Amino acid sequence: MKIPSFIPIVEHDDDVFDIKDGFVYLDPSRDLAQISVIERQGIHGSISSAFIRGFNLKEGAIASSMSHDNHNIVVMGANLKDMAFAVNRIK
Repeated sequence: MKIPSFIPIVEHDDDVFDIKDGFVYLDPSRDLAQISVIERQGIHGSISSAFIRGFNLKEGAIASSMSHDNHNIVVMGANLKDMAFAVNRIK
């Protein structure tokens, strides 16, 4: 995931993120996963993403469309390929 320049980094930790050419590379061995919310109503098509720890996710992804009030897709994964697969299974 490319980090947009307008997003401030509140907490900087070189030991957690591998950043190359503006992209963050997830490292499941350090308990680092990505979580994203995907708007699916066709209004904006926006995707919001963040990084999360504490799930000890080593591989794969999980996705759900049961997010209260809007039924957007929420997905968390160890890599983007598995996250895309999980999201496309819901669509």
